[in-house]
Amino acid sequence: IFTSKPEKEIMDFIINMGINCSKNRKLLNGKEIDIFVEEKQIAIEFNGCKYHTEWYGGKGRQYHLTKTKMCKDKGIGLIHIFEDEFFGKKEIVFNKIQHILGLDTKKEKVYGRKCDIQRIDGETAKMFMEKFHIQGGDSSTVHYGAFYDDKLIAVMSFLRNKGDEWELTRFASDFNYICCGVGGKLFKYFIKEHNPNSVKSFADRRWTINETNNLYIQLGFEFDSYTPPSYTYYKPKVHRYQRFHKFGFRKKVLLKKHPEELTPEMTETEMVKKLGYDRIWDCGLIKYIWKKPEE
Repeated sequence: IFTSKPEKEIMDFIINMGINCSKNRKLLNGKEIDIFVEEKQIAIEFNGCKYHTEWYGGKGRQYHLTKTKMCKDKGIGLIHIFEDEFFGKKEIVFNKIQHILGLDTKKEKVYGRKCDIQRIDGETAKMFMEKFHIQGGDSSTVHYGAFYDDKLIAVMSFLRNKGDEWELTRFASDFNYICCGVGGKLFKYFIKEHNPNSVKSFADRRWTINETNNLYIQLGFEFDSYTPPSYTYYKPKVHRYQRFHKFGFRKKVLLKKHPEELTPEMTETEMVKKLGYDRIWDCGLIKYIWKKPEE
């Protein structure tokens, strides 16, 4: 059975932490699971961008999500790692794997009660997210930082949607520590300052192993719904290790950029195909909502 270099690197990383893992073809009736950590009931898929595209690779809208659901039905949590994340954010990826497998116990524990919470500026938040969040920074407007011995160790960001309805857009902590209750303290600080009626947030199904016991549930959020799989665009000749957000591929944007190749009659799909791009589908998101307790 073929094992790619990144798969081997992930397997070696897990084995070096004292846990067995292997490829598996039995669990999903002949469908291959790249890495199965049996004692933790967790599986990992490494998705090379080129071969996990829709048109070239034949991996359609439901492909990745179907595998996630098949694993879930057997009580197994499945992580999907895309190639660009592995090569662009390797340190974050390995720390996430270590945390999900519960193997980060040797790190220093930091408790929320020992942290000082402060408002921080967007630039500070963005730099922190680029280093510690798999999606990097975003355009949130309100950011809080948790400081431990004057060192920034966690950041939570928010965006006002309308009125007193907000969105928790990002949370990340320094992966050199185990943060206990730090997220809760940041969230409470935000609630106290802004008194929102509701706060929504979205978890990535590719990385969410336990939908009913995670940070959102601990913060008092409740499951609301699933969003359907979404896609990014990919063209190896432009960048081998990058998926591009579909926002930059709207018809009017493409017409402006490529007036000589494209015409207004074409659909977005026809345009991107003509330009040599392919689509990569994810697993969708899990929407959680926090509501202000009634008096």
